[in-house]
Amino acid sequence: MALSAEQETMIWKTLNDTRGKIEPSEYKNYIFGIMFYKFLSEKAEGWVKENAGNQTWAELWEQDAVRASDFMKRSLGYVIQPSDLFSAWQSAISEDKFNVLMMSDSLSRFNKNLYGDAKEDFAGTFDDMDLTSTRLGNNAQMRTATMIDMINLMSKIETEDNTDVLGDLYEYLIGMFAANSGAKAGEFYTPHQVSDIMAQLLTSGRENKEQYSLYDPAMGSGSLLLTTASHMQRAGVRGAIKYYGQELITTLSFLKVREIVIDAIPKDLKLAMAAGIGIFIAFVGLQGGGLVVASKTSLVEIGSLAVPTTWLTIFGIFVIAILMAKKVPGSIFIGLVSTALLGLITGLIKMPANIISLAPSMKPTFGVGISYLPSVMDPQMWAVVLIFLLVAFFDTAGTLIGLAQQAGIIKDNKMPRIGQALMADSVSMLAGSVMGTTPTAAYVESSAGIAIGGKTGLTSLTVSILFVFSMFFSPLLTVVTNQVTAPALIVVGVLMASSLREIDWGKFEIAMPAFLTIVGMPLTYNISYGIAFGFLTYPILMFAAGRRKEVNYIMWILLFVFVLLLYVLNIVPKS
Repeated sequence: MALSAEQETMIWKTLNDTRGKIEPSEYKNYIFGIMFYKFLSEKAEGWVKENAGNQTWAELWEQDAVRASDFMKRSLGYVIQPSDLFSAWQSAISEDKFNVLMMSDSLSRFNKNLYGDAKEDFAGTFDDMDLTSTRLGNNAQMRTATMIDMINLMSKIETEDNTDVLGDLYEYLIGMFAANSGAKAGEFYTPHQVSDIMAQLLTSGRENKEQYSLYDPAMGSGSLLLTTASHMQRAGVRGAIKYYGQELITTLSFLKVREIVIDAIPKDLKLAMAAGIGIFIAFVGLQGGGLVVASKTSLVEIGSLAVPTTWLTIFGIFVIAILMAKKVPGSIFIGLVSTALLGLITGLIKMPANIISLAPSMKPTFGVGISYLPSVMDPQMWAVVLIFLLVAFFDTAGTLIGLAQQAGIIKDNKMPRIGQALMADSVSMLAGSVMGTTPTAAYVESSAGIAIGGKTGLTSLTVSILFVFSMFFSPLLTVVTNQVTAPALIVVGVLMASSLREIDWGKFEIAMPAFLTIVGMPLTYNISYGIAFGFLTYPILMFAAGRRKEVNYIMWILLFVFVLLLYVLNIVPKS
């Protein structure tokens, strides 16, 4: 590790001096925050030294603060004025002029002076550092003293370019928390005793291996991973131990690959994806409700009105539509219940034989997929894994964009907390595969919940708890037929299609990819294909229109990804 024994001792001493007031989880927020600010500050000073000749940053700022600020902002993406530099904090401390308000103002000014991509990257970085917390001290003077101790500590740790100091610091703190703290640290780390037993089981007979790989499906058992490392003979050799977590989709979320891709998608294509998904689920509803059926001559045609269950769908559509027009809360839910009750009363839906039933056993499917993992090493399976990865990747991306657009939470073409949403999606997909179910990814049917106001995490938690209870009432699910759910899907499709009005139809280079995305989803019965049509045409038409600089390089990469996807899915099987 880059941290010396002396630095480790200093870090732990400072923690012990303050841990009576600060929880370990909070302590790391301050330590990492100060360390990162120091890194950014030193980077800014180094940049000034390289680009300002013989002038200091203070001199440039004094001559023309606005010009100097713009100069740094456009180059680094952020501005730290001379009095806010980490070195300025150190000088103020040595002159007994430092106070916690000075630090608070510096961080506040940093947040206000972010520019370009840095605004997304650094916004809120220091929000976890609550400088008004009484845990730092009962008054400003005591809080100042605590911050001075931490700043002095970080002053003695060098942020070298060729070492991962933050990573080493994090690794050290986790190890110390796990080994030395009590129940409070155990709230967010695997208890050390449990970790040690598991670590010894994992490493038994392998202690002397040159390289060792650790796989953690939860990506959260930090103390377990590090305790395991402590039992290896080459634990101190960097690179000797490699850590892996989750399956491929989850790893991509952890590395923010999916987040980067989603952020790179142009606004008009995101709107088109939302509208396309809306039309797609409306088509699914029309088909499930019997209003649209397959035809040998024209692919689809109107369903038979002589079929009684089709009238259940029509009844449900009018009930929900009328209630929506009257702005009645819970319109869709009321429509679902009304349609189901009408079906039971008329005998079109059979009464369930039982109301309560034991949850079905998972024994036939639980863990079966794990036993076939060795098959993935077969080169012929690589293409299969890649295709499933790409399909799941873009199906989820399209669904999340459509749902977020419907919920109205996309701001400035960005989806807030998309990283957490993607991680939840990928973890649930991994869990589902272990359980033996089809992929438990984000589903377009969630739009029905959004339509009646379910837009927060509390909604998801409530639904998940109710799902647990619903396992014991599974016979009741037989009354929720396709004709009952179809009206909800059709109405939600109408709501999602409203994003069509925001697409820039006046520019053909945008209108064409958007249109192909929209019609591609229902006509191919596949969200990924609809996205492919749009992504294949957008970069090319923007280039032809002389707007190539507006196309993110990721869109060009995705063009080739979708060419590969379509080739493997459509040409390879036939050849």
